[in-house]
Amino acid sequence: TSIANNLPERGSIYAIEEDPEVADLLFIGTEFSLFMSMDGGDYWKKFANGLPTVAVRDINIQTRENDLVLATFGRGFYILDDYSALRDFTKQMEESEAHLFETRDAFQYLPYSPIAASSTISWLGPKGFQGEDFYLGENPEFGAAFTYYLKDGFKSLEDQRKADEKELRDEGETVYYPTYEQMEAEAEDETDYLIFTVRDANGEVVNELRTSGRKGINRLHWDLRYPDSDQIRTNTSNPTQNLESGIMVLPGTYSVELAKHVDGETTRLSEPVEFVVKSLNNVTLPAANPQEVLAYQKELMELSKASNSARNAYSEINDRLEYYHAAKRVVQSELLDSKIEELETKVEEIRRSIYGDPIKRTLEINQAPSLNNRINTAIGSGLGTTQDPTETSAMVKAIAEEQLQPVIASLKSILENDIPVIDAELTRLNAPWTPGRIIDLDN
Repeated sequence: TSIANNLPERGSIYAIEEDPEVADLLFIGTEFSLFMSMDGGDYWKKFANGLPTVAVRDINIQTRENDLVLATFGRGFYILDDYSALRDFTKQMEESEAHLFETRDAFQYLPYSPIAASSTISWLGPKGFQGEDFYLGENPEFGAAFTYYLKDGFKSLEDQRKADEKELRDEGETVYYPTYEQMEAEAEDETDYLIFTVRDANGEVVNELRTSGRKGINRLHWDLRYPDSDQIRTNTSNPTQNLESGIMVLPGTYSVELAKHVDGETTRLSEPVEFVVKSLNNVTLPAANPQEVLAYQKELMELSKASNSARNAYSEINDRLEYYHAAKRVVQSELLDSKIEELETKVEEIRRSIYGDPIKRTLEINQAPSLNNRINTAIGSGLGTTQDPTETSAMVKAIAEEQLQPVIASLKSILENDIPVIDAELTRLNAPWTPGRIIDLDN
């Protein structure tokens, strides 16, 4: 019995592979691409997202990891990591609005590159300093892989209008420029997105991942970390953006559930799916008590949060001081001059506390580590490992916390006392604008 059915008439078939667990799940390599059937060949679907139009000469299935491996003519090897979700995909799922597949256990470790590769430094890239001649295969993405199906993708009002316009063009109809009301509605249209909520065994929310609603079977990865809580980045004001990653979660049982946010309302699309985060067990010095390590790292995040606020407050006050010096050249006041001088003395003391003595640093004269140096050392040594904190790391953290307290107190005093007095005097003198002041319009 022929199973060619709706396969393209042109192009040879070079390879066919049957899933080892579901006999009706078939893969075929042809002259032009890869095709898949989930009903024993009654219907074939092109299966080529990320695959160029190329001859697929051989197919193999790596049964341990459920990876689909392709050998192409002249374009190298391609691997689809863990295609097992296709085994569970049914007609009933296809007709449903959405489905969240089972999530396999995720191995936890600290990713490391021996060739100085970087995902954040663009000029290093995945090959570090090795150059383009260095062969490098792509590893599966780190973390837990959430595979899901969405029947219909999300379309904005603008996307829908453009689709309607294309349909009219294809039919030879006249397409008119959008009205003001249409453009206004599109400008105010909220972006729709999917929400993946990760919870621990106690039901507490650990992280929340967001992504666009793309039609079909898709995959999203969670890097097994809490969201970063020590500072705010303005790009995350966009509700569709994921928060930056923070410290790693503990190994254990977690769950994930899928929801959609459409037209300002959030609706759950799936029941929770459990999975396990496992340690890779390749640690030379495993932590005696992982709970204590996590608690210590959370304390470091609080230290980072406080130090970030202090550095930013210092920077803002220092910027204001520059404006004050410029303003006092325009208006004359002994009180203003004395208050600015007092503020400058306080700001200099804070700067030396945070960053150290710049002249000693220039002349390479020994000085005690600066507060900034101690904070960075404590955070770097404590967050970059999964083992117990060393005595030195704990000592540096304690010193940093002790030295940070008076700096924060001085900054608060400046903001609550010194700045308002100077701003009031500038306003009384009808001085030009400086940060934090609004000048009334005299009638």
